[in-house]
Amino acid sequence: FGKSEVVNRLLLDAALVDKKKFRVIVVDARPLLEGRDTLQILSRAGISCTYVLLNALSYLMMREVTKVFLGASALMSNGSVLSRIGTACVALLANSNHIPVLVGCETYKICNRVQLESITGNELGDADEVAFADCA
Repeated sequence: FGKSEVVNRLLLDAALVDKKKFRVIVVDARPLLEGRDTLQILSRAGISCTYVLLNALSYLMMREVTKVFLGASALMSNGSVLSRIGTACVALLANSNHIPVLVGCETYKICNRVQLESITGNELGDADEVAFADCA
């Protein structure tokens, strides 16, 4: 989901070093559409990719997905994962379809803090990045 250096490295190593054959469904969401970078990196390496937005995932998840790889912004000491908005949706959808979810995280992102609840403060950004006003 989106872009993760760890997940990209994992997939590139599997394809180029271990010579594994697989197809990747890159799932993305607004406003940043970071998954386009992932799509470009993996496609250049010769990995077969499909690009979808988050709202189409429920259709694909039941039919084509065998594993879900997610990147993390932080991994708390109790196992809680902090990541971009939409990650929980992907993980819950995979869980409801009995699809394994694997989270990749660099060791420097492991934190000794504990996340007690899932509701946290949202980051503030530019409203124009989210709102789409040009309907022509």
